[in-house]
Amino acid sequence: MSEFDNTSPPPSVDGDERKELELLRHALSASSDVAYSWDLSSDSMTWSANAHHVLGIDESTDISSRSSYLSRVNGADLLSLSCVQENHLYNSTPYQIEYRLRRSDGEFCWVQDHGLVEYNPDHDAEGLTSLRAVGLMRVITKRKEKEARLEWLTNHDEVTG
Repeated sequence: MSEFDNTSPPPSVDGDERKELELLRHALSASSDVAYSWDLSSDSMTWSANAHHVLGIDESTDISSRSSYLSRVNGADLLSLSCVQENHLYNSTPYQIEYRLRRSDGEFCWVQDHGLVEYNPDHDAEGLTSLRAVGLMRVITKRKEKEARLEWLTNHDEVTG
């Protein structure tokens, strides 16, 4: 699996950019969010170093392509995820979606996925060409469980059912 480099920025990065990259690295580490980049032309995905751990996926499990990642998405959520991302391939608005992802233990966790598609600045005959999607994911399973519990409580009496 390709990972974002967690070492210091390359020497070609100037002082302000270097500071910004360091700040983003520290913020990502502190948040338990997962960063990704999906190269649309090659279908390859690059992940932050914490991706396997945060998402509950064994290190030996391949998630280096979009197709291998999508094989872990709950079938009931796959169509909505594909539709949301497909709609955003042709405009520059960010997307956000929540869906279930199968962990290595077979259980599903809920993730919140925020992303944005970047475009090739050179226009072709059909207009803009998508280059890659970049985004952040956060595991939100506990929040979804609390929401489900609250919804159940609004429709049921705890004592009588």
